[in-house]
Amino acid sequence: MSEKTIHQTYKKHMVVAMLIYIVGAVSVAYLRKKTGTSVPVLAIIALISGAGVVMWIWAHARYIGGLDEFIQKLHFHAVLISTGILLAITTFFGVLEEFVKSPDIPVLPVMYLVPLFCFIYAPVLYIIGRRNGVKGLCL
Repeated sequence: MSEKTIHQTYKKHMVVAMLIYIVGAVSVAYLRKKTGTSVPVLAIIALISGAGVVMWIWAHARYIGGLDEFIQKLHFHAVLISTGILLAITTFFGVLEEFVKSPDIPVLPVMYLVPLFCFIYAPVLYIIGRRNGVKGLCL
């Protein structure tokens, strides 16, 4: 498959995955606050939102797998660093929540981990690309 085709396929899958994720998350939030929807129904809608995340992971893995080996290595390196940063952030907030127990400490909801990972991953990938002489390496 050509690089252009790989990018186009990735973008199509990502749009669908993110729409599923966003519609699911917004639906659960709306239905929980504005209606008397039962917890099992909210849980099923939340699972649909989770399916969008699984689709995102699958699309991203498929995208990386279609790239040449050097660019794959850069993506894997960026994923590893981004995951480490995300784990450090969540551990920090987890320790604060568990042991400090102050109302002044913000809570980090788990549903924000995917967007947070994306915000970390994009600049990390760009920096790794620049360090390895690849201009414009981003999604």
